Amino acid sequence: MAWYKTGTVAVTNASTTVTGTGTNFVSGAQVGDGFLGPNELLYEITAISSATSLTIAPAYGGATASSQSYAIAPTQGLVASLASDVTDLITDYQSVVDNAGAGKFGDGSAASPAIRFTNDQDTGFFRDTANEIAFATAGVKRGEFSSSGIQLLDSQKFIAGTGSDLQIYHDGSNSYVEDTATGELILKSNGPSISFQKGDGTELFTVNTSGSSTLSYSGTAKLATTSTGISVTGNATFADNGKAIFGAGSDLQIYHTGSASYIEDVGTGGLIIRSDGASITHQVSSKNSIRAVANGEVELYHNNALKMETTSTGVDITGTLTSDVIQSSSTGSASAPAYSFDSHTTAGFYRPSGSGSSIGVSTSGTERMRITSSGSVGIGTSSPSHLLDVEGSGDVVMRIGSTGTGDADAALHIDGSDTGESAVVFDTDGTTGAFISMTGGAGGDLNIATEASSGRNIDLQPQNIVTMRVLVPSSATSTTEILEFFADSTSAGKISAMDGDLVIGEDGVGIKFENTGVDRIIPVNVDTLAIRDNAIDLGGSAERWNDAYITNGVTTGSDGNDKQDIRDLTEAEQRVAVACKGLLKAWRWKSAVEEKGDDARIHVGIIAQDLQAAFAAEGLDAGRYAMFMSNTWWEHDVEVPAVEAVAEVLDEEGNVVTEAVEAVDAYTRTDTYDAQEEAPEGATERTRLGVRYSELLAFIIGAI
Repeated sequence: MAWYKTGTVAVTNASTTVTGTGTNFVSGAQVGDGFLGPNELLYEITAISSATSLTIAPAYGGATASSQSYAIAPTQGLVASLASDVTDLITDYQSVVDNAGAGKFGDGSAASPAIRFTNDQDTGFFRDTANEIAFATAGVKRGEFSSSGIQLLDSQKFIAGTGSDLQIYHDGSNSYVEDTATGELILKSNGPSISFQKGDGTELFTVNTSGSSTLSYSGTAKLATTSTGISVTGNATFADNGKAIFGAGSDLQIYHTGSASYIEDVGTGGLIIRSDGASITHQVSSKNSIRAVANGEVELYHNNALKMETTSTGVDITGTLTSDVIQSSSTGSASAPAYSFDSHTTAGFYRPSGSGSSIGVSTSGTERMRITSSGSVGIGTSSPSHLLDVEGSGDVVMRIGSTGTGDADAALHIDGSDTGESAVVFDTDGTTGAFISMTGGAGGDLNIATEASSGRNIDLQPQNIVTMRVLVPSSATSTTEILEFFADSTSAGKISAMDGDLVIGEDGVGIKFENTGVDRIIPVNVDTLAIRDNAIDLGGSAERWNDAYITNGVTTGSDGNDKQDIRDLTEAEQRVAVACKGLLKAWRWKSAVEEKGDDARIHVGIIAQDLQAAFAAEGLDAGRYAMFMSNTWWEHDVEVPAVEAVAEVLDEEGNVVTEAVEAVDAYTRTDTYDAQEEAPEGATERTRLGVRYSELLAFIIGAI
């Protein structure tokens, strides 16, 4: 064996300790080997303390020295080498002995099973979790053995037959027992039955080995086979045009087409209905229509009321027989009309006494309507003063409605003469308060008006909510309120006249369109009609206008009487102004590029952030200068859900019970807030910088 010489050693005169550097005495030496020291003398190794320390005998006789060469002569020979190799072998295979040798294996995985095959390393068995043995092929878990049984994963199949003829599996949604062979799928049982059940044990289909079979619904038998045919429990339902057919030639057929039901005899014989008594009744109300009594009469009904029946001598009619002419020799009265009804003798028609050829209509013995000899109709009055006169002591309501479908209209048609006026007049206690009228002729106008003395406004109220009000003029002057608009019952703005000019706005924010001497638009308070000088902004940081087309430019206030702290620019300010001249850039708006692409135009100006940085570079705050603008607001997105369309719902009399609702798609609405405390939680803070170019250019010019 080779001598061990790795590293260097340090030795001390008269000491038995040798200290190594870069050595491994544990593997390179043994007790009993010879140590050849730096003094070229051989010593016996009596102990090995570590990889860098050993003991020799006798004590080292040379001079104390470090980083010296040395050599260890193996005196144990092949025995030491063999002992080392055996030790290594035991060390290397101890884990095999402790695990696989003891029948214990690591968990493994689907990709690297704990028990696998030399030529198929990703196929075998592994421990997936506690008390489970999983098996995999091609590195994929296929199933497992557990305390619950054997489980195949989704789409893994139990396959039987050389040609994979029978397959049982679950695909993640459904379970299958699939027979792909040409033969039959046979289920055999020596028990009393074969039963198909729901997961909760409810019977679905049962085949009894005694011969019968049963189909069930929710555990209740509905169809069963018997030795003579079938037995049905409950109803046998046929789809539209599905027929129950009897006879070898399909002679009797019973069916429903979807709109009508038929009992149809297509055979050569007759259709015979036999019964001790037969009736035809209405399906919903069970009211009689035709009734045949054994050995007796045949009866015809109308709305379950007997109208005609056969007798031994002919027919008997109950009710009124209508003929071409019906006359009465009596004029009658309200309580006993000349023309009345069998079960209501106090309701009918009569000729009122002393009224000539007038006709009265009464119910419950009281006159309800009269038609005079001149053609006037009075309801609630016996002396109509108009062509139609409706009166009553309580609420008097007249309704015009259509019960038709589709394009069925209901209208009140008022038609005046060529130059006459068509009008609907609203009176209170006989005094006219308002009217809707249209002047006759080709140029007639539609007027909605209140009487001058009534003091009434005119409201527009969709769904009984005021949205617009035409106001009573405050005076006959040229300054007055005209219209007021409402949102959620709160005033949302007005249209007024001020000195003959139009004013539009809300509360203190409004504009006056002035053309009396000077054509202009000026800011005003809509409520007080007072001028609001230097008080109203046009737009905002988050609500900007796009372009303003102005002929002569914008006049900015610069009167010295309105100013204070007037001074020259400081040196620092002049340096900022000079720097700003070099900060002018060419650029395009992102929104314009998104809309117009390469056709978006190029602008020239300064970037607000650059202007802010130029001031900061000189130790100045740009926010102190009116040429620099910084505005912050908060945005909050609100998801507005879709609204489904709802059809209008009417009651039996045609009155609207529920208004129709038009469908609206879902959308996102962005609300803005000027202050954080006004914004809801989760709102996003936005800041936009801007520049007043008139002051910026004056600032730059001031430094030239």
